[in-house]
Amino acid sequence: MGAVEESEPRTEMEEEPPVKQYEIGHEEDVKPAVKEVKTEIAEESDAPAAMEEEPPPEQLNSREEGHGKRKREETEAAVKLETQIEIKVETQIEIKVEALSEAAMVDEQPAKQLNDNLKGNEEMKAAKPEPAESEPLSRIEEEAPAKRIKQEEEEISCAPEETNPEQEEEGKNLIKALPSDLSGVISSAPRTKTSLCSYFRKGNCRHGDQCRYAHGEAELKPRPDGTWDPTSDTAKALARDVEAPDEVKVVAPISTAEESEYDSTEAGIKKCLQPVHRRWSADQLKKFLTESSIEFLTCKKRKGETSAFVGFKDEDQVEKAKKILEEKTVSGHKILVKDVLPRAWEKKANDDVDINEGLEGVTTRVKTVCDAVTPLGHLSYEDQLSRKRGEIEQVLKRLARNTRKGLGAGVLMPDWLMSARDNGGLPCAFEGVLASPLVDGYRNKCEFSIGCAVDGTRTVGFQLGSFREGIIAVAEPIDCKNVSSIARSFAAIFQKFVQASELPVWNKTNNRGFWRMLTVREGRGETSEVSSPIVEVMLVVQVCPTGVDKETTSVEYKKMAVHVSEAAAAADPPLPITALVVQEHTGVSNAAPANAPLHTLPVPGNFGDSPVDYIHDHIAKLKFRISPTAFFQVNTLAAERLYSLAGDWAELSRDTLLFDVCCGTGTIGLTLAHRVGMVVGIEMNESAVADAKKNAELNNITNCRFVASKAEDVMESLLEEYSMAEDGEEEEEEGSLASETKPEPGTSDKNDRPRFKNIVSIVDPPRVGLHPTVIKTLRLHTELRRLVYISCNPQSLLANAVELCTPLNPERETEKGKGGGGGGHWKNMGSMGLARNRLKKMPPSTPFNPKRAMAVDLFPHTSHCEMVMLFER
Repeated sequence: MGAVEESEPRTEMEEEPPVKQYEIGHEEDVKPAVKEVKTEIAEESDAPAAMEEEPPPEQLNSREEGHGKRKREETEAAVKLETQIEIKVETQIEIKVEALSEAAMVDEQPAKQLNDNLKGNEEMKAAKPEPAESEPLSRIEEEAPAKRIKQEEEEISCAPEETNPEQEEEGKNLIKALPSDLSGVISSAPRTKTSLCSYFRKGNCRHGDQCRYAHGEAELKPRPDGTWDPTSDTAKALARDVEAPDEVKVVAPISTAEESEYDSTEAGIKKCLQPVHRRWSADQLKKFLTESSIEFLTCKKRKGETSAFVGFKDEDQVEKAKKILEEKTVSGHKILVKDVLPRAWEKKANDDVDINEGLEGVTTRVKTVCDAVTPLGHLSYEDQLSRKRGEIEQVLKRLARNTRKGLGAGVLMPDWLMSARDNGGLPCAFEGVLASPLVDGYRNKCEFSIGCAVDGTRTVGFQLGSFREGIIAVAEPIDCKNVSSIARSFAAIFQKFVQASELPVWNKTNNRGFWRMLTVREGRGETSEVSSPIVEVMLVVQVCPTGVDKETTSVEYKKMAVHVSEAAAAADPPLPITALVVQEHTGVSNAAPANAPLHTLPVPGNFGDSPVDYIHDHIAKLKFRISPTAFFQVNTLAAERLYSLAGDWAELSRDTLLFDVCCGTGTIGLTLAHRVGMVVGIEMNESAVADAKKNAELNNITNCRFVASKAEDVMESLLEEYSMAEDGEEEEEEGSLASETKPEPGTSDKNDRPRFKNIVSIVDPPRVGLHPTVIKTLRLHTELRRLVYISCNPQSLLANAVELCTPLNPERETEKGKGGGGGGHWKNMGSMGLARNRLKKMPPSTPFNPKRAMAVDLFPHTSHCEMVMLFER
């Protein structure tokens, strides 16, 4: 079956077993039937004659058109003959196997009768003379399925089989006539769907109900020998000695994309070999392993990839392979044996189970709400910091590797990249992880989903998993360590209200419902102590008003305000509530746009029943106003340490201009304003900019200016306005004097603006990182000597750092045009590839050098942290 192994048109579960595997020991008994069928078909069909009697060469040369027609007829006749032989061979073998099996099963059958049956077989053989050039049985068994598989592969391997209706009906009748417990019958998988369709698993089967293979467990049937497809849930359940599949709990598949080619029965231990030659095929890798005397069970490798997956029998084989590979190199690199890392799949195509049917479909993915919200909560805080330190170190090492890849021809390697090899791969000094002053209940903002628990009860809390994985159940945040007691209390209060409400809760499966999300925002007192109490609370309720009239919503809003205020006052101790805001959002995701309508509701007993839409929090003895949608760090005490660290690394002074890019409500710039000559904040959220200006007034800070715009649109013009020329004593003196003058907050008179030679930028972008235009501006303006990058997403920081730090060849020609390369290849690039590709369009400029790195743990009990890096040039 060599052709099948080379092409691999389908997985193991779909291959049709050779005929000889079904009745071991009876090959000699069915050989006469095979020869008999060939002789009969040869006599009835004109195809052999057409194949044997070739026209004279001179006739073919004179009639080229006739030659082509005759060749097509020969091909069609050959295919037809092969199909007839195969079908009739299968039919005759089934009849013979049935007769032999019935004879073997009946103990009382006399030996004479069995001998008569065998004698009758010999007479039947003698009645039909064998053809002169009869092929052996093994060749018919092997070549016919192989040719059929090859022909199917050229089309689609799971396409419906085209056969003669009479022959197909005859085959079905023969199968029905076979005993149910007979184990030696030819598999009828393509007709009775005893195997799962691998194309349906991948989501690209185009045959629907006409497919030869089962689309899910519901369509799957047992094989004639009583076994099931080994990749099905039924077979796996039987292997574990549990009940039938209807009662088996659904388990979410965990695997890697490459590992999906493996069958669970193929290998005991799977390992990843990396790096291997990119151009190697699986056969070339097998040859390499065999020549290296490495024992293995399976081997998977795709061309164009540097990773391969090999299955070993036991740990001894793995250890032997490691020792052998340590002494070998491929293209100058040693091949490493690594563990196969798991990755959660989307729901399998053959999991015919509704995710809302019960708790089983959810608990297999996450055990509790704490596992979903605080995955590191089971570790001690010291162990959490140690784990985060290791992860950040790996991110930094990737910066050195990707920068090295981005170096163009003729570009010298910078000093920091040379020293990285002697520093364990780190591009700069990594100073560890700064711990959070408050570990439990530190969040000042919690967004609670409003939905249904696994038992259908209306619940306000956290979703148990990702909607992408099919999980929509919500659980109460009772044991979540990062949630404050005040937030938990308001979640419970609002849960009682929505349970009594006549309006429905939001259903993500059909995008219907009214109550969607509850956001609780808290504000501390004036002191920066850990024990500082929460004095202000704002509730933001997100709703979807579609299909609900205004009169009904108005009544519900009034009921909600009364219920929340009374419950907060009745709590022990009483809960503060300052603002109550309703946000209307009709989109699918809970992430509402910045311009989503907001309605402020009066809170009975507060401010004379006049509504307010903000609260206050304190950082570094400064008071900050926070609106419903404004960005503010969720860990106030740890954010104070973060901003202080950023200011220290920036080396601020009174003659420094500080650019606070993505400033939000101005927290970074305002906390550092007393250490610089002037602060210019840039933020695209207009409400956050309004808060920043208010915050400057609240704290009597006059040397700050805030601009409501995208950083990529105004960064370049602002740098030109405030930067000082490199030469010119008059301008230098002017800048020195002007730095003492403090402009009014929010003013924009260019004549009154000071100019600075020492320009520093602190950027705190969203998770996607800085826009490429901003990075280009930062590189081109050489007067900006120092840059402090604060990031909540190490991956985006890594991509931006590659663009900031990679040196360019000044003699090269800058590429022009859109996109990341010809042919649309940029669409398949990762963030690192896109960053290196954008460098081709970067004008000649002086790169930054990474100097220091440190992490600040703003999110205890989770895998996230804030990362701070200092770049200089």
